[in-house]
Amino acid sequence: VYLAQATFDPAKIRAAQDHNTNKINGTPRFKERSQDNAIYLKNFFLDIDCGEKWPLKNQKEGCQALVQFISDTGLPMPMVVNSGNGLYAHWALTEEIPSRQWRTVAQVLKKVVAVYSPAIGGDSSRTSDSASVLRPPGTTNRKPGKAEKPVTIINAGKPVEFLSFVKALGIAAKKRQVERTALLP
Repeated sequence: VYLAQATFDPAKIRAAQDHNTNKINGTPRFKERSQDNAIYLKNFFLDIDCGEKWPLKNQKEGCQALVQFISDTGLPMPMVVNSGNGLYAHWALTEEIPSRQWRTVAQVLKKVVAVYSPAIGGDSSRTSDSASVLRPPGTTNRKPGKAEKPVTIINAGKPVEFLSFVKALGIAAKKRQVERTALLP
């Protein structure tokens, strides 16, 4: 089970579904869940991969790296989810924000992660992809040939106001000279 992180435009979803059912024989399909169809988001997130093929060998290392990242950047502590193998960090917002505005801030977050802690940006494509889906707590991570692993909340975190998150992110970006002009008024 996966959960989309965005609210999607119902009219665009219907148009994509109509297109998909009316075309045959290899004609390109419209994506129903795409960044173009996302209209609002209410959190920022990181997909922190852990395991043998990743810089962070296990979730303990992932948690330590995330805590160090929070300490170094001054960002608020996110909700942390055990995704079965790795971790998700979710900064839940007190309000939903338009997708275009979210993507601008998410791009800066992606750059800040790359500068402060590249290891926690294992799947950095998720960080700025408003069409991302992630496993919700209460489900299981099922990989072929491996035991099922529960997806659980490690730290509940607290919702943060969007402008507070942007301010903290801007300060962290400025401290390490990360491009942040998109955040400035």
